[in-house]
Amino acid sequence: MEQYDPEFESMGLDEANLDVTEYCLNHGITTEDGKQGLAQEIRSKIKDATQLTCSAGIACNRMLAKICSDLKKPDGQTFLPGDAD
Repeated sequence: MEQYDPEFESMGLDEANLDVTEYCLNHGITTEDGKQGLAQEIRSKIKDATQLTCSAGIACNRMLAKICSDLKKPDGQTFLPGDAD
């Protein structure tokens, strides 16, 4: 996770918060598909390294991302567009 956010926050053994804004900017990831692809990449790397599944929430802030992650447990992801009404 450190390669995507060097200052990621570990919330215990099974949860972390990443701010991948800078990573996305540096790697030209600007589309919804690109952001969702990045989350899938991170989830795949976690599974390869640990053999554990991972859910992910992609949103404009930590609270919304947590809610999104909870929607698709134990092995899915939810994307909330930044322009949602």
